[in-house]
Amino acid sequence: MPPLLPHLSQRWSRFVIRHWRLVLLLWLAAVIVSRVAAPTWKQVAYDGDFEHLPATTASVAGTKLLDAAFPTERPRSQFMILFARDGKKMSKRDEHVAMDLSRRLRHRLGCVYVRRALASGWSGKTAPVNDHVRELVDDAMDAFDRSIELDTLFYEYFEDSVSAGTDPWYEPRVAIAYWDRARLHDSLGKHDLAASDREIALALNPEIESATPIEDRDRSLDSMLDILSWDDERIGKRLSKRDLRLVVIRLENEFLATGNIELMESLDELIDSVRAYSLPLAEPGLRIEIAGSAAIGGETLIAARDAIQYTEWFTVILIMIILAVVYRAPALVAVPLVSIGVAVICATGLVSALASAGQEPGMEWIGLKVFTTSKIFVVVILFGAGTDYCLFLIARLREEAGDLDWGQAVEQALSKVMGALLGSAFTTVVGLWMMWVGNFGKFHYVGPIIAICLLVGLAVCTTLTPALLYALGPRVFWPGKLERNEKQAVFWEFIALVVTQRPKWMLVAGIGLLAIPAVYGFRHEGDVSYDITTQLNAEARSRQGVETLSHSYSLGESNPIVLLLLHEQPIDPEVGRASLRDLVAAIYEVDGVRGIRYLEDPLGDNPPGKRKSVFAIESLVGWVLKQHRVSRRYFTSDEASYANRLIRLDVMVDEEPFGEAAAEALERVVDRVEDLRNQFLLVLTPEIGGIEATDLAIGQIQDAISRLEKSLPASTQRRSGVKAVDWQLSTTGMAWFDYDDTSEVAGRGEVLVTMNDRSGLVPFANRLMEVLRNGDPELGIDRLPDVKARLIPSPIADCEFQVTGTSMAMQDLKQVTTEDTTRIKFFVVGAVLTILLMVVWRVGLSIYLIATVLLSYYATLGLTVAFFRTVYGDQFVGLDWKLPLFLFVILVAVGQDYNVYLVTRVLEEQKRGGRLAGLRRAIIRTGGIITSCGVVMAGTFFAMTASAWAPELFQWVGLSQAQEEPAIMLRGVVELGFALGLGVLVDTFYVRTILVPAYMAAFDQRIR
Repeated sequence: MPPLLPHLSQRWSRFVIRHWRLVLLLWLAAVIVSRVAAPTWKQVAYDGDFEHLPATTASVAGTKLLDAAFPTERPRSQFMILFARDGKKMSKRDEHVAMDLSRRLRHRLGCVYVRRALASGWSGKTAPVNDHVRELVDDAMDAFDRSIELDTLFYEYFEDSVSAGTDPWYEPRVAIAYWDRARLHDSLGKHDLAASDREIALALNPEIESATPIEDRDRSLDSMLDILSWDDERIGKRLSKRDLRLVVIRLENEFLATGNIELMESLDELIDSVRAYSLPLAEPGLRIEIAGSAAIGGETLIAARDAIQYTEWFTVILIMIILAVVYRAPALVAVPLVSIGVAVICATGLVSALASAGQEPGMEWIGLKVFTTSKIFVVVILFGAGTDYCLFLIARLREEAGDLDWGQAVEQALSKVMGALLGSAFTTVVGLWMMWVGNFGKFHYVGPIIAICLLVGLAVCTTLTPALLYALGPRVFWPGKLERNEKQAVFWEFIALVVTQRPKWMLVAGIGLLAIPAVYGFRHEGDVSYDITTQLNAEARSRQGVETLSHSYSLGESNPIVLLLLHEQPIDPEVGRASLRDLVAAIYEVDGVRGIRYLEDPLGDNPPGKRKSVFAIESLVGWVLKQHRVSRRYFTSDEASYANRLIRLDVMVDEEPFGEAAAEALERVVDRVEDLRNQFLLVLTPEIGGIEATDLAIGQIQDAISRLEKSLPASTQRRSGVKAVDWQLSTTGMAWFDYDDTSEVAGRGEVLVTMNDRSGLVPFANRLMEVLRNGDPELGIDRLPDVKARLIPSPIADCEFQVTGTSMAMQDLKQVTTEDTTRIKFFVVGAVLTILLMVVWRVGLSIYLIATVLLSYYATLGLTVAFFRTVYGDQFVGLDWKLPLFLFVILVAVGQDYNVYLVTRVLEEQKRGGRLAGLRRAIIRTGGIITSCGVVMAGTFFAMTASAWAPELFQWVGLSQAQEEPAIMLRGVVELGFALGLGVLVDTFYVRTILVPAYMAAFDQRIR
């Protein structure tokens, strides 16, 4: 320990005790400011994974291009509602039940359009004044029209079966749609139609006049952009299967946007209304399920929110129980809880304030972001570490109070544990802060956030806690006494004796036993899952909906590879369409591609070569869809700077987007487009008159190409093809290269050579022209100087090429997080080792302490993999991808706490009593308290698993009602909580108890 630290610790302790009233007042003020002035965690928290990738990744660059080209209404996620039967054909009755949902949804969509128009400057009382508002009002009218049309079909079919329900605006008729449509008619000057709609609305529901205006209604569904439904005559066939009818709600929110919680809750209410009102009219067996990225994201966010609540509740309960068992004194339970409560309030308030300030103009340098799930780590680590700090201080106070008066005892206790507390805290803080070197946003910010909170916790436990203890006096131990627990002392005396008598044997046996699971963990460290759908438990509704959907659709259809090509300058639309068709045909040839959606084929079900009559229904539907507003908005940018420049292709593959097969398909598609971008056409024209001479020249050119190709190294023999064309042959297919033969003189022929620039064939073209001009006797090529050559680039050669979509984002996430993991591990180990050297001042011992934690990490990882492989069975696809890194960082950083506590006490005792005697005394003195600290920390981590068992526990004890829907949980949080709790227990009961003392007894001979 640095020589100056004891002196500073004494001065700090003396100041805190002498000014204890000021300390209490300052922390009280800090709590008030944090509660009143700081924003809540929810207000500043971010969510998602893909949104926090580095700006240099391909998917982020592609997303930025999409945002620039479609700045207002670009679908970023989708919510699917399924009406399904198990293998049984959907009946007309089933379809009309589905119409009940559609009529309600269409009306809600119309209201969303009206609110958007009002937000864009429309008064709502006169005709729209600009094209954008006019389009929104037209969309609203279409939605209300469709709602009323579906309402009529629904009511006519079930007229004898339905009656007034609990929602007077929708049951039995959608009276509110007539009422709202009347307002639109009035604004457009169609007062007769408006009067008719109002009359119908009042007839359906005389109380309709009391309806809230559209602009003042619930806005939880305002992220809706449009609805694609099975009942749409233009696209309905793609959303209908024999046993399935599908409604797709496209949203402007990202799938993990926090607003999706409210959206999902509103849609759940809507679905529940249909279940209660019209589902009983169908034959048994009809199910209403949910799926889609927004459903998965919404349930993920809800599960995260519940996990935080459960973790907070059970952490507090657990800490109270442990403190009560350890101390059996109400005041000694209250002091740590009050201290930690103050720390949590002030720390979260400080972090939220910093994050909020960093969003203000000119304050971006703060550079701090918080995430919803990061609060779990803040709570458990603050409660765990904070309780540990308090336990060590109180344990030392118990020792000192036997010989000193109370004021001196508190001062000496704080002074003597200050070194251990600082060493422990700064080891953890510096280790966590090293996550800042990560490029992935969640890694980059989460470590420093926890570190800042730990510093606040340390400040609280070294100021507020001793001030409270001093203020309460010796009665804080009531009804207990200050004497040591002799039963505990006897147990730790036995442990100390066994470890120090046979240290080398204990060391070898201990390491050997831990090495077995460690080897298993090392081998399976990379067996992780990035599959977003498996983050939720199998009982989650969105996962069940995805399973139902997978029987009829490939996941690749709803998660396509998005290809974006941006020309430098606007191109002629006709030329662009011709080259686009050739581009699409080339991509269709890639193995695994099942469809391509683009403006000419919005559904992606008309691949090249599919025969269809011009009068066929497919042709008519395709023509209609190209004019459909959804297609135009999806594939065509309204931004003037992107007009006739941007090409968007949605490539659907056979594979689900999260696996290796999808990555391979993505690579094949990208490589194909890159090949096409780099291609060029070499046109060789012999300047010779006459058909016969031209034919001879063409033959000579072809022969020269063949001979030259054979003479080159194999790596350059990669011509895509050679095709001889004279004036009589068709040039069909050359449109891809903008090849035009209309200017050619009769009797003149050409040789067309397709080449690939990336394969190094520009030198081949240059060499070919050289041998034609000069000849090459060695190759047997004669001179043919009168040949004109020109290069025609690929029509997409000038394009900026970007790729985005789930598959691309997933590959970027894997690459970035894999690189981050290696980098962060290196920096964490280096930083923690540096702190240990500063605290312990022994190189060999410090390296050994790091090695023991690494061994503990791999052993914990192996045991965790084995446990969840057994629990999940066939559903086990690997641990959550974030688990290995967070487990590593937290175990290496937090796990050194107990080593620092033990080693600093050993060094202190060895100065007084010799090497082995001091070691034994330190084990005896710290054994009980370190074990208590370890149990506390492990318990707080295990509290992270509460979402897996708390709902059932609450029902069992009668604290909650049985739920119709199964509870949802985040597997990643549960797995990480289990792993961290297990890792801390291994460190506490095995590493600190056996491996560290055994090493110090066997090899650490120096007494400082």
